[in-house]
Amino acid sequence: MSRFRPHHPLTTRQQPLNFGLHWRLAPLWAPTPGPGTMAPNAELAVYFGFTRVSMLQIGDQAPDFTLRTTTGDTFRLRDQRGQRSVVLYFYPKDDTPGCTAEACSFRDQYQDFQDLGAEVVGVSSDSEASHQKFTQKHRLPFPLLADAGGQVRKLYEVPRALLGLLPGRVTFVIDKQGVIQYIFNSMSRATDHVAQAREVLRKLDGSH
Repeated sequence: MSRFRPHHPLTTRQQPLNFGLHWRLAPLWAPTPGPGTMAPNAELAVYFGFTRVSMLQIGDQAPDFTLRTTTGDTFRLRDQRGQRSVVLYFYPKDDTPGCTAEACSFRDQYQDFQDLGAEVVGVSSDSEASHQKFTQKHRLPFPLLADAGGQVRKLYEVPRALLGLLPGRVTFVIDKQGVIQYIFNSMSRATDHVAQAREVLRKLDGSH
């Protein structure tokens, strides 16, 4: 299957070291999402620093990890393999406007994801107590994982946003075999993460 890989600093494996300021305006459009495609990030991408820019690619095996959930249970990605797909979304911070809109959109369409054989999992560096409060306030039916120190975020090579000042917002659709089928990276288009992930799952499921 051919894979669409837009020319974007965040989607290229072997970027040279970045010295100084690099910028480009990504396309303000996105193709109809589907397995094996990546949506361009319709934002101004600006990067400083001396670090290598890299990100996991579609077709890669999703890195395994274990984190605690809001209920005190343990979530292991490998336990989902062969059972269900996973919509793994990284977000900056509990109870902020964009993150609340994203979480509530996942909540409102959660049954659709369940019907498509997928689990939704949110990840941020907030504490378990913060996640519990956020979950209760907005009646979220899916687990939020406390990624203390951002170790899983680093494992998934999720880039920082706004000149590196904020954790990025990236969603991965992982199929039942543990393979990354879709990646959506956008800080500002918070609720689009939900619509894009659902459409990809429908295509994986063979329904439209």
